[in-house]
Amino acid sequence: MNDSNSQGLTAPCLLEAVNLHKSYKTSKQVLNVLSGTHLKLKAGEMLGIIGASGVGKSTLLHVLGGLDRPESGKVLFQGEDICVKGNGYLENFRNQRVGFVFQFFNLLSDFTALENAMFPALIGRVEEKEARELAEQLLVQMGLKDRLQHKPGELSGGESQRVALARGLINKPGLLLADEPTGNLDNKASDSLIELIQSLNSELGQTVVVVTHSQRIASKMDRVMELSGGLINPVEKSLII
Repeated sequence: MNDSNSQGLTAPCLLEAVNLHKSYKTSKQVLNVLSGTHLKLKAGEMLGIIGASGVGKSTLLHVLGGLDRPESGKVLFQGEDICVKGNGYLENFRNQRVGFVFQFFNLLSDFTALENAMFPALIGRVEEKEARELAEQLLVQMGLKDRLQHKPGELSGGESQRVALARGLINKPGLLLADEPTGNLDNKASDSLIELIQSLNSELGQTVVVVTHSQRIASKMDRVMELSGGLINPVEKSLII
């Protein structure tokens, strides 16, 4: 068992992946991207996951967040297996308990930064006035006070990713999953975004998983793991800094 966190956890376990298997069929072969993958996340920690392109980092993140289902195995969130739940449960789980940040921002181009950040709260049936106030507070906290009414096409990459981060955090999820969040940003914007995530982690206590191809970004997390051959194993940070 490739359990990365076997050295005694001081914080409670928020999420545990147990023996995950996931494969994809191509015209020529079957690709086994998860082959008995194990992972434990303690509440409040920041984990970086690295690995070569195409090894299944995004797939793992999607399974952990309930966006995709494994062929076998369990994903235990606070001890409850989300893999056996129905679609309605998973929709609510993704909206209320997990925040997502993606490489390409996934903002709605016809709506303002404020409106984009509001959407998860509105979907969660928060009153519009409260959702607006929460979104504005987050965006101001992220240095976007003067960008609230700007649409994505009027924002820089770094600004767009901050809007995406606000959207992922508006429902105060216990888990934030970031898939290559700095992949389209330069080093300065990347560092600024990670520093913001670290600050919010310290302030709000969210558990954070950052999938990245950048060892430099991964080294800023509390812990680093590498996905390779369908398995995930710990990496010494001193070896990648």
